[in-house]
Amino acid sequence: MRTTLFLLGLTLAIVSCGRGGQDGYTITGKVKNCGEWADGGQIVLVIRDEGKQIVDTADVINGRFKLEGRIAHPDFVTMYPSMSDPVRPDGRIMFFLENEKYSIVIKDNRISDVTLKGGTSEKLLRETSKRLSELKRKYDIESVDRQMNTTLTPQFRMEKLTAIRNEYDSVVKAYKDSIILANTPSYYSLYMTSQAIAGGENLDSIREVLKVYEQDDRYKDDPRLGRMIEITEGKRRP
Repeated sequence: MRTTLFLLGLTLAIVSCGRGGQDGYTITGKVKNCGEWADGGQIVLVIRDEGKQIVDTADVINGRFKLEGRIAHPDFVTMYPSMSDPVRPDGRIMFFLENEKYSIVIKDNRISDVTLKGGTSEKLLRETSKRLSELKRKYDIESVDRQMNTTLTPQFRMEKLTAIRNEYDSVVKAYKDSIILANTPSYYSLYMTSQAIAGGENLDSIREVLKVYEQDDRYKDDPRLGRMIEITEGKRRP
């Protein structure tokens, strides 16, 4: 593994080729039907934190690769084949990385369609995305928004569409709130809470959630938590 560190003073601690399991992350990969890239290619993992960036790389040898390290503030990361490889799979993926074990299967020259397993937050993310997609289809929200955004829709129809949209928004909010409460404390719940603040959610209810994180040593130094606390205290704009 080769690790390239960008920007001096980086606060995100990654220990390359370090410990997996609880003390760090381990990403074990398999490559199938990807031609010569499966033996001699390179995979790139990009981690960003507070405007800073780490790029971690691993060689693909005999259809396998492995990335290990430690992420100080678990969050979304990006993975893609090295642009320096003349023959490589298409696409890239984003997933929520924390200090747990992951397995990835890349096949048929497409990274965007990988099979990804592992990670508590990543599993919750997939479950949340699936449920939100189901709700979107149930309320036919794309059609609703399309009709609401044209002057051709008559007033009586607009009133019905508005009622559907309001009900959908209410159901989605209740679902997201339930995810936050059911999984606090966790890095995924912390991420969801930050999204709620950015969306203008009620700060009084969010304060109660943040109190749980303030009392947990795993999160007290997370810069996202500090910013959220400042926002709820009126010291910072959302």
